[in-house]
Amino acid sequence: MKKAIRSRQATLVLMILVLAAAVSILSPNFRTWSNLISILRNNTVLAVCSLGLTVLVITGNVDVSTGAQLAVISVAVGNLALQGWGSTPLLILIAIALGVALNLLNAVLCIYTRLSAIIITMGTTSIFRGTIQLITNGSWVSGIPPKVTGIWKSVAGIPLPLFVFAVLLTATWFMLTRTRFGRSIFAVGGNRVAAKRMGFNQDRVTLGAFAYAGGLMGIAAYLMLALNASAQPSSNNGYEMTIISAVILGGADINGGRASVFSTALGVLLIGVISNGMVLAGINVYFQTLVHGAIIVAAITSDALRRNRESKAPRIDVQEPKTGGGAQS
Repeated sequence: MKKAIRSRQATLVLMILVLAAAVSILSPNFRTWSNLISILRNNTVLAVCSLGLTVLVITGNVDVSTGAQLAVISVAVGNLALQGWGSTPLLILIAIALGVALNLLNAVLCIYTRLSAIIITMGTTSIFRGTIQLITNGSWVSGIPPKVTGIWKSVAGIPLPLFVFAVLLTATWFMLTRTRFGRSIFAVGGNRVAAKRMGFNQDRVTLGAFAYAGGLMGIAAYLMLALNASAQPSSNNGYEMTIISAVILGGADINGGRASVFSTALGVLLIGVISNGMVLAGINVYFQTLVHGAIIVAAITSDALRRNRESKAPRIDVQEPKTGGGAQS
């Protein structure tokens, strides 16, 4: 698995460098510091969301309600901020709590029905959006106070949320690779039967993974609210496909058991470079949807071809030589 991940990371780095060089030729403005910061700034929310989805995909679950969750949380927290609720830390905690609650609902439904997460979250997408639109009557939330938008201030010329993402990236990597919970996530996604024999409770792992992803979704929603200084109940339609694009492009196995948060980060950066390059080249912004779809198809096809090659590779079974006169254990 490590070899496949490193190979994907090397490929992504090469693709980013080649695309960056090509776009720099077409538009010298691409290689300016301000444009680089703009790419990172505009894709920070996507990066945080993608970290959460990466954790879920490792368990073999794909959440397509992420766009609706972002809308619900940002509208809810935006309204609370306008009503003068508490300080910035309190609003962030509320956003995280809402994200965890929404995703735990997804997890409970998946566990109770034993249906695919894609099917469940397709349903909860409509529930989430319908509920928030009914409560708000579809009205926008605007005029977000500085105590919320201030999180996007810069430190040494770098927006603060970029440091937040770096911390979340490191924490997620540590959780997945250095803790028992992280090992259980890979075990359940790789082989559920073997994971059960190892003593991992599949349902508890699923609940934990959804809760962790929900917390990250809450942080992402808060950052999106602060960045846009507004929120709309019907916003982020189709955004889940961009998140899935980044995760799959990073080499995550859609069937579970394999992914890397660093590869996902590279996938986000590649999407950011492509989107920024198309804008600088004057290409219609709606063409990006087509590109994201093509990326998903290409990445899944590449992964399927890789698995086919691995399954056809000759396997050599090595057996211990039998010794006479003794019972074999």
